Amino acid sequence: MIYASMFLTLDGVMEAPQVWHPAYASEESITMLAEQMAGATAMLLGRQTYEDFAGYWPRQPSEVPLADATNNIQKYVLSRTLSEAGWNKTTVLDGDLVEVVRTLKEQEHSVLVPGSAQLVRGLLHEHLLDELRITLDPIVVGSGRRLFPGGSPTTRLELRDCRPLPHGVIYLVYRPVRATGPQGSPS
Repeated sequence: MIYASMFLTLDGVMEAPQVWHPAYASEESITMLAEQMAGATAMLLGRQTYEDFAGYWPRQPSEVPLADATNNIQKYVLSRTLSEAGWNKTTVLDGDLVEVVRTLKEQEHSVLVPGSAQLVRGLLHEHLLDELRITLDPIVVGSGRRLFPGGSPTTRLELRDCRPLPHGVIYLVYRPVRATGPQGSPS
């Protein structure tokens, strides 16, 4: 299973959650993130998210929530420009998205994709993403990289879980709906 997990604003921005999300974090949301990490056997990251994480997490002490889990999980970074990774337990994957991810799905039981908007869109487009888990914060930031920018292809999703969290946050889990009929009717 490959599932993406991300923080999102009401206007669809996912860039720089370290700026706007802390005001909405709660014990419940951190527990949910810890459960997601505990259920994963590996993490798949795009190059930019890898660089952001590798610049932050290795310097965090064990007392910081999720630090040990993030630093100790097997990590894969999908990149055509990065030749080697300096963060422990990280392997650089280069090649065709479909081939690389299909091989990874055979090797790993449960792969978490944190953030990585471009990677998530590619996984959805190629029917390789099993779930999209969103922590939706009640804020409009007005600008920044969006999960689905204008011009994104139509993608049908089915709501599988919805939980209110403190501070007006909503946790949502969606699964892609595969079209089967000539009219694209869902299966």
